[in-house]
Amino acid sequence: AYDAHPFFIGADSDNGAQSGFWNGAIDEVRVFSTARTADQIWADLHTHQLGPSPGLVGEWTFDEGSGQSAADSSGNAQGAVLGVSNAVEPSDPAWVSGR
Repeated sequence: AYDAHPFFIGADSDNGAQSGFWNGAIDEVRVFSTARTADQIWADLHTHQLGPSPGLVGEWTFDEGSGQSAADSSGNAQGAVLGVSNAVEPSDPAWVSGR
C-alpha cells in the first residue's frame, strides 16, 4: 500500500474520488501478502480457484455474471463492490460471458 485508500481492482483513488478506470476485461484476480516466485505463479496460472492458500489475501473469480459484488474464494471474506458504490452508476462493470 502506498496510501490509506481502500484497495481497488481496475481503478485508483485521486484525492478521495475513484479515477483511472481500466478499460478492458479483468478476470480471476488474486492478491498475496508475500512475494511469489515465477514457478509458484506459473504452477497456479490456470487454476480457476486456489481457495485458502498460504499468503493468499483475496481471490475474486468474477463468476457471478451479474450484479455489483464479487465473492472472495480465498476463505478471508474479502467481498468486492464492483463500481463506485452499491448503487447503479455509469462506472459499473459490464459483465462478459464465455471468456
